[in-house]
Amino acid sequence: PPFQKDMLALVAAALAALGPTVDIAPGVAMPTINLGTCCGSEPSVGLDSWLGAGATGIDTAWDYHDQADIKAVLARHPSMRREQLFITTKVPAGFGNASDCDPDPDLTVRYAKQNLALLGV
Repeated sequence: PPFQKDMLALVAAALAALGPTVDIAPGVAMPTINLGTCCGSEPSVGLDSWLGAGATGIDTAWDYHDQADIKAVLARHPSMRREQLFITTKVPAGFGNASDCDPDPDLTVRYAKQNLALLGV
């Protein structure tokens, strides 16, 4: 449909204007496109080819429970250093558990550290 083509053209133009990365802090470049690993996707299928094509952005979350798959794929790419990867992740908040809504910032840090440990990075 024409609407989808127009939308795709707008996205392509925006990405072309941004380039492959965007600087988010001095010395920190974030890829403009990341491979998402949620919602039934299988990182063990798509992530190998993503990294093999030279892409470096991976988007995941603590509650996707796919850390072991991502860790296994990363282990198959030993020449790729951690510094080359840009991994975004989300941590639980507001899912109805009292601890998830606790204003203690240490809780968020603990979730993030646990997720990084599970990812092996």
